[in-house]
Amino acid sequence: MYADQLTDQVNLAPHEVLNWILGNAVDCGDLANQLKDINIVDAPIKALGKTTPLHWIISDRSGECYVLEVQKDGVKYIKNPVGVMTNSPDFDWHMKNLSNYTELKPSPHPARSYNGYTITSFGPGSGALGMPGDYTSVSRFIRTVFMREYSDQVSTDQTVNELSHILNSVEIPKGVKLKQDGSEDYTQYRGYMDTQNTTYYMQPYGNQTIYRVALSEDLLNKPQPTEFPIHNEQQYESLD
Repeated sequence: MYADQLTDQVNLAPHEVLNWILGNAVDCGDLANQLKDINIVDAPIKALGKTTPLHWIISDRSGECYVLEVQKDGVKYIKNPVGVMTNSPDFDWHMKNLSNYTELKPSPHPARSYNGYTITSFGPGSGALGMPGDYTSVSRFIRTVFMREYSDQVSTDQTVNELSHILNSVEIPKGVKLKQDGSEDYTQYRGYMDTQNTTYYMQPYGNQTIYRVALSEDLLNKPQPTEFPIHNEQQYESLD
């Protein structure tokens, strides 16, 4: 799927693409103009011993959102109207699959009559009947699009808290999703990025506390990377 190296382009391994984008593109439009200069090649990560099949969701301060993918017929840069991306299959497939869930809505379905016999829903929430609840990327895409569309609009200072609630619906706890070799596939952490204030929020698996780092000029210009310790065990605030 990935290309061979070319001498007239910037050759990037999949795991190098994100750093290149952050270091070279001003916004989504600028990236579109530069994509002709990069070539994503088959280059494994040494620690893993394999090339990672990555694709990327890209957004800027204007709210524009795109998906960058390497498909069989080349690199695709696709406008993302729903602002959501999960793992394989490719993004176009996920968007087509949304058409299978046109019945989803936050309000109850109306009463219906079958040959004079009226049926009603069991209560609020019935509008989401049929929404898939498994942990495949296909189902997590549907749930996240639904949550993003219908969750309340909140004030800016509550956005990260709202995002945390949305991602609760697709977080994978340890033990409920096993790979073929028996190892666990789970949500190791959540990351939230505030593009307006250049602030990164991080929520580890073992501790639901949300940590925050503001990317100040001083921090970005330090000669060495800065490490920030976090608690990997849940912290509790005592009320007594």
